Amino acid sequence: MIRIATILISLFALAEFYLPAQSQGTFTDPRDKQVYQTITWQIKSDKDSISEVTWMAQNLNFRHPGSACFNNDTENCEAFGRLYTFAAAMEGCPPAWSLPTNDQWQELTDRFGGKAKAGKKLKSKSKLWLGSRPELESPYLGSQRYAGNNKSGFSVIPAGVGTPETGFFKFGLSAVFWSSTSLSELMASDWIFSVSSTQVVNSEANKHTTGNAVRYIKTQ
Repeated sequence: MIRIATILISLFALAEFYLPAQSQGTFTDPRDKQVYQTITWQIKSDKDSISEVTWMAQNLNFRHPGSACFNNDTENCEAFGRLYTFAAAMEGCPPAWSLPTNDQWQELTDRFGGKAKAGKKLKSKSKLWLGSRPELESPYLGSQRYAGNNKSGFSVIPAGVGTPETGFFKFGLSAVFWSSTSLSELMASDWIFSVSSTQVVNSEANKHTTGNAVRYIKTQ
């Protein structure tokens, strides 16, 4: 009985901290009037305080120096957003939004089961993921493909990576997002979702000149 009570108390405490409520909304970028989906969660930080955190639920598609469409194809920008160098991602924030820190990405993945499992809930169900399209299966993916179920509403899509200078890679296979955590003058931390895994990988060795997708978090 004591053990059961302890488990119930632990679960109750966890439920208090991570409230299940989430709501969808929209945000209009005042710079170019593009409309983005957003997702908001409630967080109880102590006994009396409830706060909200709001993320963009679509990739940014604001034209900024240092950004590009995958393969320089504007149709890819419409479906996947643009890819940004680290400097462009830092500079391209709409008013009242910011590039999430490593800690904020960690909080997001913790909410949905931790880095080992969160990918499935954060990834979209979209057939844009080649792993959910058997007719386009790549031989090296083998039989293990992990499409998302999007229980989070975060809707990660596989925008790939790259710039016109470096070339473009992993379209339909990976989504890579910048964090604002810069580790040196050349390297920054990013967060990787793959078609072949439920994991979310935090890389700490991505060059600033890499082109990654961008999601911003609303400034409180």
